[in-house]
Amino acid sequence: MNAKIQLNDDSLLIESFRNGDTNAINVLFMKHRLKMIRTISSFTRNKYETEEIYQEVCIKIYEHLKYNMNYDDRGKFIQWALRICKNYFLDNCRRAKKHEQNCPLDNVSPHCYSVDMHSEKENQHYKNEIMENLYKNIDKLPEEQRITVLYKIKYQWDFKTIAQKTNCGINTALARMRYAIKNLRKFSGEDDLDDSLVYA
Repeated sequence: MNAKIQLNDDSLLIESFRNGDTNAINVLFMKHRLKMIRTISSFTRNKYETEEIYQEVCIKIYEHLKYNMNYDDRGKFIQWALRICKNYFLDNCRRAKKHEQNCPLDNVSPHCYSVDMHSEKENQHYKNEIMENLYKNIDKLPEEQRITVLYKIKYQWDFKTIAQKTNCGINTALARMRYAIKNLRKFSGEDDLDDSLVYA
């Protein structure tokens, strides 16, 4: 496919992806990443949560385009993608509100508050920084590796399930994870990247 057309025509990118060109979906996500990130950030006001939701939305888009043969974007892919961003954030809010209603503070043991709040805040900030950097590096991975890693992190699926979901063999799924970890180490510049960050 002509590179210029590939970069400027969402419909052709989607068609190429559905015909087996996995690089086409990477180009599509890179093309619209900034607009999607800005939209999500306008709701969350939190870099880590924004990146997390962005990755989830990319998975949803990937699955829909790959498996829903009735999809027709009518040249309006980005509007559709931004609606998914908004709806995913609202769904998260509804789930959080429902959880809060089911877990009233009156029922929480007073021992839960014996933690050093300053230390807890520092630890959470450090954890958020690590995960934010990890998600940024995951976003650089080839699409098949990226999807495999995200399925493992977000859903903690075993490799048999991941293989079924991505329509490949277990050995292929394992190989994608190995290459993904190798690439993540290269991106982060740390040979001792903690595998537990991606292996649940």
